[in-house]
Amino acid sequence: MAAVTVTGSTAVLGPLTALGCVVLLVSGRWRQAVFTALAMTATVCLRLVVLAIVARPRPVDRLAPASSYSFPSGHTTASAAAALILVVVCWPLLRLRRSRILLAVAAGGWALSVGVSRVALVVHWPSDIVGAWLFALVTVLGTATVLRVALGRDGPEVTAGRSRRQAG
Repeated sequence: MAAVTVTGSTAVLGPLTALGCVVLLVSGRWRQAVFTALAMTATVCLRLVVLAIVARPRPVDRLAPASSYSFPSGHTTASAAAALILVVVCWPLLRLRRSRILLAVAAGGWALSVGVSRVALVVHWPSDIVGAWLFALVTVLGTATVLRVALGRDGPEVTAGRSRRQAG
């Protein structure tokens, strides 16, 4: 479980997010790069605000080291945000339905695994994990919506299964 939980840390996801942004910029997808950077940054920063406001103590009998407060889980929030960002950015690029389903299942399964690992290691309460998933969902999709309005039609693609070319 410790190995799974590490994959949701900002020490792992920060550099991977930066690398993803560079790849997007090099491939001419600057809007998706901006979305990725802003969504991940907003999620991490806003989580710290919620963490300070709620100030929920962690479980006492932890099986892994943990600092600060418990709600919402940082590893779970970061992994859920990264998974959702990956799906939002890659969805329009994948033409086959099975590729899209595989992407969503793999990304969602990883985020689910990180959350479960945090409860298994007794560093979070189950409600910390559910709250983190919902928080990441609202923050990432909120960021996409704000950028879509700010950039107009050319904002990050957030459509249900159709790329801009297919949509018309």
